[in-house]
Amino acid sequence: MTTRKTSIFLLLLLISTVSNAQNSLPVFKILSDTGFANKLDKSYWQKLEDPQGKWTFDNVRRAPLSNKFHGNGTPSTLKDSASTNWIRFSLKNTLTRPVKISLGSKAELSDFYVLKNNNRVSHFATGSNYPWSKKPGLKKLNAIPVVLEPQEVVSVYIREYKSKPFTISRDYVVPLYITEKITEKEFFRYQDNYIARPNIYLSFISGLLFLASIFNFLVYRSVKNKVNLYFSLFLLSLFFEYQPFFNVILSSEHPFVKEYLILLILLWLVFFMFFIRHYFKVFEYFPRWDKFLQIFVIVMYLAASIAVVFWSNSPWVEPIMGMFYAVYLLSLIITVLISARVKGEHNKIFYIALSPLFILLITSFISSLVVDDIIGVEWSDVVNYIGGGALMWAVVVFSKYLFEDYGKQQQQILQVQIEKEKEQVQFMALQKVALEEKVTERTQELKQSLEELKSTQAQLIQSEKMASLGELTAGIAHEIQNPLNFVNNFSEVSLELIEEVKGEKLKAQSERDEQLETELLDDIAQNLQKIAHHGKRADSIVKGMLQHSRTSTGEKQPTNLNMLADEFLKLSYHGLRAKDKSFNAELVTNFDES
Repeated sequence: MTTRKTSIFLLLLLISTVSNAQNSLPVFKILSDTGFANKLDKSYWQKLEDPQGKWTFDNVRRAPLSNKFHGNGTPSTLKDSASTNWIRFSLKNTLTRPVKISLGSKAELSDFYVLKNNNRVSHFATGSNYPWSKKPGLKKLNAIPVVLEPQEVVSVYIREYKSKPFTISRDYVVPLYITEKITEKEFFRYQDNYIARPNIYLSFISGLLFLASIFNFLVYRSVKNKVNLYFSLFLLSLFFEYQPFFNVILSSEHPFVKEYLILLILLWLVFFMFFIRHYFKVFEYFPRWDKFLQIFVIVMYLAASIAVVFWSNSPWVEPIMGMFYAVYLLSLIITVLISARVKGEHNKIFYIALSPLFILLITSFISSLVVDDIIGVEWSDVVNYIGGGALMWAVVVFSKYLFEDYGKQQQQILQVQIEKEKEQVQFMALQKVALEEKVTERTQELKQSLEELKSTQAQLIQSEKMASLGELTAGIAHEIQNPLNFVNNFSEVSLELIEEVKGEKLKAQSERDEQLETELLDDIAQNLQKIAHHGKRADSIVKGMLQHSRTSTGEKQPTNLNMLADEFLKLSYHGLRAKDKSFNAELVTNFDES
């Protein structure tokens, strides 16, 4: 039993020894503060993967998590197995004076926990995606300040976050800057270096780009030429790149905007290629190559966008983007070369506009170290400064050419409008002549139709008159026929009665019947009265006709209304009888004698 307990104790002691050996970490000694910067070698730091990203500083500094920190082996990289990684190392100031150092970070988000001998913990947060206003220390370098007293030892824990799920593994380096030296260098570089582009220079370029973009867009609204539209959008995308508010202030204070801003800026690749397509009319002269360009540019933009969004902090991004730019530049050169076969002034303008940029591009391949040694400044600043001027030269030349082309198009449009107006005037003159001929012809037709209409109307009036006259005549004849019939009848009867009277006169006195003679003479007298009555009646009808046909003088005369009403009643009756022989009616009147 004693042997077994002894064995277990020795085993636990061995495990503890091995564990302590694994977690023992050499202290990085600061031997001088006259240099510029150091980097912490992989043998001086350990890491711990935090898969869920939930561990706190108190969790990882104590067992059991503190015992899980391990070395990195070869190569020293942070893998993608965790969304959060903890790094720890120790520093010692071996000098006899305080040392001011700054601990840098290459991560998107980093939390620094500095633990001193007195167990006082200082916390700092920084990183490339951390808001600018909240960063401590050297904001541009994402470095936090630490002061080490003589012979003081500090332990540093760093928690690094990965915001992108597909971030590629990178070599991990902990930069150690001597605060005074790095501050001095950064100050002189960005404050006293007259070659460096200040914000006023960026603002000047962005302002010109914006004005040129608006100008070309207004030209497009006028002529509807897509070359002006794509050039305007190309300039607008460059405006976002050069505008200090977007590419410096906004993206620094709100880092999450930076990636989307980069996607917006990268659209200049698409817009510039589409501008070249319409500038050289590639779709018209080389349709197959044009289809390839459209697909290529869109695919390239999507691939570049994915690289920027998901692998922005990866060392692979720069080679990938460099490859994209190289292929893009090659396709652009091929497009220009094949389009140069189509002769025109636009080729000359293209070379004049982009020659400074092409020369600058070739020159930029010169080693920046050599140039720095010669002129004493960083070559990237020189390239940026001259590149802005070359870009503005290209913008001015292209805008001038497109504006002149706009003037030519306006003249062509005006000329076409004039030609159309001339054609319209000629057409209207021909139409006028044809219309006049039609009007003359139609007038003649109308005159002839009018004459025919008048003739027909006269015939109709005459026919109507004759019909009316016939009806009137029939009515008058019928009206006169009645009294005449009475006259004829009573005349015949009277003649017969006279013959009877004569017969009685011829008889002897004794045979004569005087009473009969008296009756016959009375009958004859009555007949004569009736003949006279009906004769007057016929005379009245004739006088009425004459009075009706006589022209009226308009003189008012007294009229017997009873007679007028009776006359018109009879005329109406006989008019109806003339139209319909079967019509018959009894006329009953009751006139007021007064």
